[in-house]
Amino acid sequence: MTSNPQNQQKSERAPLRRLDILLATLTGPVSSTAFYEKALRKRHRVVTFGPYRDAKFWKDWGEGLKGHAFYRAGSAEHWEDVCTRLAKPCDIVTQPGMVDLRELKKQLPKDFQPEVFIWMDTHEWNLPFYMEALNCPSVAVFGDTHLHMLGNWDVWLSYAKVFDFVFVTFNKPHVRHFVEAGCRRVFWSPAACDAEAHGKIPSDKIYPVSFVGGTSTLHTDRVELLRFLLQQGIDLHVDSRVLQDMALIFSRSKIVLNTTIADDLNMRVFEALASGSLVLTNRLSRESGLEELFVDRKHLVLYDRDNVLELIRYYLSHDEERGRIAAAGYAEALGKHTYEHRVEQILETVWQHL
Repeated sequence: MTSNPQNQQKSERAPLRRLDILLATLTGPVSSTAFYEKALRKRHRVVTFGPYRDAKFWKDWGEGLKGHAFYRAGSAEHWEDVCTRLAKPCDIVTQPGMVDLRELKKQLPKDFQPEVFIWMDTHEWNLPFYMEALNCPSVAVFGDTHLHMLGNWDVWLSYAKVFDFVFVTFNKPHVRHFVEAGCRRVFWSPAACDAEAHGKIPSDKIYPVSFVGGTSTLHTDRVELLRFLLQQGIDLHVDSRVLQDMALIFSRSKIVLNTTIADDLNMRVFEALASGSLVLTNRLSRESGLEELFVDRKHLVLYDRDNVLELIRYYLSHDEERGRIAAAGYAEALGKHTYEHRVEQILETVWQHL
């Protein structure tokens, strides 16, 4: 069974009251898992569990950035500093790997009875089992499924089957793989933005075009595109920053460039829209869901490889039109596509199918 929570009407059984939610997550303050947790805590009582990733982990992570094609000096230290300062232990710290929920249940507060269990996609770091011990609906939220497909894809599909509900975020076309594997209820719940972390920062537009993101060996097409634009004389700022530092770069940009991999509707689309700047992103397949959520030339601008240069030059020289599209995209993102929207859509979908 597949569906799109974006299009579902609110059920009479929708969980409008405050729920006790058990959340399997990670100490990753810049990942989507942290934003889902933040959104859930605004309306619900949440207890988290997962392993703690310390300063050494984030130092190593930052060092890995130095191998990226467009590494900017200071980015490694930036990542290490921000993540080390903001990473906080889960409510219940567990060892990396498998987690027996029969044992974990004994560590929950005595007045806390899980009404929904949500597992955020944390790859091999946090793998709970014996979901039935919780006696409540179990939900898996899968993120980078295109990365899972590079490894033990069949194992991940088998793991997904133990959950009552599966939500796929970045790659809507991958819903069918979970359905074909025998998962009972599978839905698409797109990525989102956080108004505080990704929101508009009043500033001068000092960057004609910017790109913030990875340029590793996973991103060969992206690296090729960025090099092409620089060769064509485009004044392009490439960086790797997070949270408000990323939002500041976006806010200072006339155009925020996005380029995805594996036909995924990535977080950057939503985060860049939340900055109030014009988003120029690569055209995806109809199945990706991009054009279900946003209208080309109304909320953002879609490019193909053969017209990206032309579009950049056009919108750099048409300030009013660029500003009008950017404003519409900003309103659409904050009005419909925040993490608060997503978590309530997920919970409403669960309640509708119980």
